[in-house]
Amino acid sequence: MLENEQSFDPSFDTVEARIKHLSKMSGFERNPSNTPDCTLERGGERFVSRLVTNHKDPILKKVQQLFENTFKKEEVCSLSDMKDSIKGMKDDKSGETVYYRVVVLNDEKGELICTSTGMTMRLRDQNNQPTNEAIYFACYGAGKKGVGMKMMSLANEIFVSSLISAKADAKAIGVNLIGCIAEGSTAGEAEGTLGGEAPGEAFANRLGFKRVMIGNKEAEYYQPAMDFNPDTGKPAKGAGAVLEHPEVMPFGPNLSKEQLIQAGRAAFIWNYFWDESDFNNTVAYQEHVKYVAGYFKIFEDSINQPGELALVTKQERKNTVQNT
Repeated sequence: MLENEQSFDPSFDTVEARIKHLSKMSGFERNPSNTPDCTLERGGERFVSRLVTNHKDPILKKVQQLFENTFKKEEVCSLSDMKDSIKGMKDDKSGETVYYRVVVLNDEKGELICTSTGMTMRLRDQNNQPTNEAIYFACYGAGKKGVGMKMMSLANEIFVSSLISAKADAKAIGVNLIGCIAEGSTAGEAEGTLGGEAPGEAFANRLGFKRVMIGNKEAEYYQPAMDFNPDTGKPAKGAGAVLEHPEVMPFGPNLSKEQLIQAGRAAFIWNYFWDESDFNNTVAYQEHVKYVAGYFKIFEDSINQPGELALVTKQERKNTVQNT
């Protein structure tokens, strides 16, 4: 059986340590180094990273197109939803505003090379109350084809920009950022989501993400449908749940089972539960809530099953399965 301590590397026990490590790996000179808005230079090439704060920014259409070209249709939210989320979403529990952060990286000609999106969220306890700990939910990361192997270094840097933004968001609301979570897309397992330059899980491991194992079984997780019929509350035509792989990057000791469940609960609240006003009747809303809650229950039950929680790389997971 895997032990919790096995997958915790004390070298990266803070977000600052992870940022420093990823920047060193890429070899780009970042200026300035402490903001998502910066230039990146290496070997005579120059790129620009920036945080998109205007929901009317025309780059968002290109971001949406890149996502739709990279992921399964069922995995991608709409452009209008992205724009609304960038404006900010009010948390009725804490009174705070949660912002969807979109970071883009362009070349000198202004062409979009890669992008990273996500949000910093307070964990939610079993009573749905916000806690004093926060997680960065890395929603999407994608890159264009034809860039070559330097894409891995550029993707490192754009994720650094996302971490810098997440750190600032956590500080603004006075909470402790304990790590990152992500949904490992099955669409990117073979060739990856970075223009075919990196297999999905291998690159996630490179960044510091690891999959979740309970004993010798991987945690079960589905992304619910992203679109619903407002009259019935059921998934809209063409929409449906997608099997994903929960991935975690802790800052400090490994997350406990309860922290992981709380992080998942927050992710579902902010990404998959729609407001009642989005439906045309109460019955439809209730049907929607029942549907989404059912997929969270699958994840919660998977984490709560007997066995130690461990975070593992692709190779560690293979070894674990082979030795059982």
